[in-house]
Amino acid sequence: MRSRATTVAVRTLRAERPGAAAWLLAATCAAGLLVSALLSRPVWGQEPEYAKQMLCELCHKTQQGAVAAVVPVWAATKHGQATGDDPRHSFNGEPHVGCQACHGPGSLHVKAKVEDKKTTIHLPTEIEGHMERLSVCGRCHAQYQEGFVADYKYGENIFTRITLAEPTGGLLEQVNELKDSKHFATETAGTCIDCHTGHKDISPDRPHQLRAPVNELCGKCHADHADMKHALAATDASLCSDCHLPNGKHTFKVADDGGTRP
Repeated sequence: MRSRATTVAVRTLRAERPGAAAWLLAATCAAGLLVSALLSRPVWGQEPEYAKQMLCELCHKTQQGAVAAVVPVWAATKHGQATGDDPRHSFNGEPHVGCQACHGPGSLHVKAKVEDKKTTIHLPTEIEGHMERLSVCGRCHAQYQEGFVADYKYGENIFTRITLAEPTGGLLEQVNELKDSKHFATETAGTCIDCHTGHKDISPDRPHQLRAPVNELCGKCHADHADMKHALAATDASLCSDCHLPNGKHTFKVADDGGTRP
């Protein structure tokens, strides 16, 4: 958009020097486009900030090349429908648990050129460090003595500054249930995001936004137990979670039912 001063100058030149008027108009437009491009591009070393959720939705409501339309699927999940005064039910001052809660601040991603889109946003599965990956989910899916960590920096290990409470059987205590298991303590063990995804609830055999059916998921790491011969009471219809996640609790307990199947 041209300024009033530019408009007056162009009109004057059109009357007196038509060629100069065209040059001035072209130069003004070019300068405006250059400034706009510079302002919209990520600056080297610039720290990303959280963008408005609607900016994620503008692009990701529909399929973008090979990237599926994830917003409609996310909106149907508990993340997409979360409401209430609990800070775990909102994100960055907006209702629901939005995209950037799991993918990190997206301002540079929003501004980036198409070829830079993938390198300016995060996948939680690519975060380095076992406790750092647990922290992405643990910030909300845990109860701790210090109160909600409002100043969490994406990719940090929040467990260095919180004290997990003992589980009480309440909601959002998955990491509290997990803390005494090898899944919590072992650096190479799977974390929440290896089994769950933030915006898919695809079919009845994959409840709780699981990435695959239960036994298939467990078998990726525990292939030596996939036939369930270690469990005397198991049947062909049994799920690993029947014994190791009793009542849906993430204890990953080692159940001893007295022997093995032939």
